[in-house]
Amino acid sequence: MVFTPRAQPWVNDNQSGGTALANAIDSEDLNRLESNDSDLNSRVGLLESGAGTATPLDSSVTNAKVAVGAAISLDKTADSVTRLAMTAAERSKLSTLALGGIVSGYVPSGSATPSIVHALGTVDLVVGVHDEGTGLYPLVAAASTDVNTVQLTFAAAPAANQYRYTIVAKSALLAAPQVRDVPVVVPYAASMTLNAAAGNSLLTTATGNILLNEPANGGDGQLLLFRVIASGAQRVITFNAALKRPTSIASTLTIPSGQRGTVGLIFESTYGWTVTTAFTA
Repeated sequence: MVFTPRAQPWVNDNQSGGTALANAIDSEDLNRLESNDSDLNSRVGLLESGAGTATPLDSSVTNAKVAVGAAISLDKTADSVTRLAMTAAERSKLSTLALGGIVSGYVPSGSATPSIVHALGTVDLVVGVHDEGTGLYPLVAAASTDVNTVQLTFAAAPAANQYRYTIVAKSALLAAPQVRDVPVVVPYAASMTLNAAAGNSLLTTATGNILLNEPANGGDGQLLLFRVIASGAQRVITFNAALKRPTSIASTLTIPSGQRGTVGLIFESTYGWTVTTAFTA
């Protein structure tokens, strides 16, 4: 619809919307508008009732807008402007929406039915598993064995760091404590270069001694906790010379058989990795 009203001077740019618009458009023009666009008719009616203001943009008024008299909300309206369509009930849900928590890590290797302790305190979960190498999503069954544990079922036992899981909880009412860094099991090797991107809490079972190198893929300011279970006999962790250590921490850590050794490290991009703690318990 193309509409060109006959030129009429504004009585006063500061008048209320209804008065200003009424002086700008005569009854014949208004009838032409009303016969072509019922939606525009309702909008003009708002202005005529004084629900808006005529707003000058430069030397002459070329635009009129309705002043907002209340808070703008997401609503479903019939409008030429695209808006997010939501009912009142949907808006209510949006206003109270709270994510319960997200836990992610590598699927433990060695078993076709690995269990993952997520500690989110609910069975209202979404569980996803993808292949780290290909990005594909395998056919995996997931079942909650309790409110803090999910058991996955694969056709064959996963290899170390083959699959990565993500678990999202619906409810914000979480059981305490809320675990955010579930230990990621890494395979034992005589010389270990940890992958810091795998998680902030790493665990291995040592069947021999370990030379601990600088971890790879560290993020600036990252705190990494590495726990070692001594299996079968006493095990010794030797810190690579590239790892910085305070004088209070020896170059080796001896772990009695059956006990755990804990090594804490921190990464600075301009400095490297520093051993911050090392003890057995």
